[in-house]
Amino acid sequence: MSAEPHLIATYPTPGASPAPEGMTICVHSGEIDRFLAALTVANGVALMGAPARVFFTFWGTLTLPTAPRGDGPWWRRWLMRIIPFPGRCFGLSRFGFFGLGTRAMRWRMASLRFPDVAEQLTLARELGVELYVCDTSLAMMGLTMDDFDPRLGLVACGVTTYVDRVMSSQHSLFV
Repeated sequence: MSAEPHLIATYPTPGASPAPEGMTICVHSGEIDRFLAALTVANGVALMGAPARVFFTFWGTLTLPTAPRGDGPWWRRWLMRIIPFPGRCFGLSRFGFFGLGTRAMRWRMASLRFPDVAEQLTLARELGVELYVCDTSLAMMGLTMDDFDPRLGLVACGVTTYVDRVMSSQHSLFV
């Protein structure tokens, strides 16, 4: 039995396409320790001269700096009220101790002069890290691209763009 010509899988010849390089990181968590770890790794990859891409989805989307907005449907206004710090990370993934752990970590970071979230994002843009935000997550959270600081250079995209970036990367992380 012969296969239909259009159903035969074709593979690129060796050397025909560029080798995967760099790293793609998916940030789905809103905790400060995970968010900072992802940005630190992305900035390190960029400092080494390799392409770095960060894709924010679900709670990771809400960690990005947003402009406060009081308009929109009731559920969006309600969501923005219950989120502890819109545009900031929610706390630690472990040992939060009702906010004390997060405060202690922020104090320790400041005493060590470790860059905070805003500084890490600024550094990422200066180093050429590509920042993507999930358009489905934006819709779920009631956000638009106008809610974000345009200096971040965020690009709204879907899962197919994320998968394409992962496929063209040598490494990928899910944080």
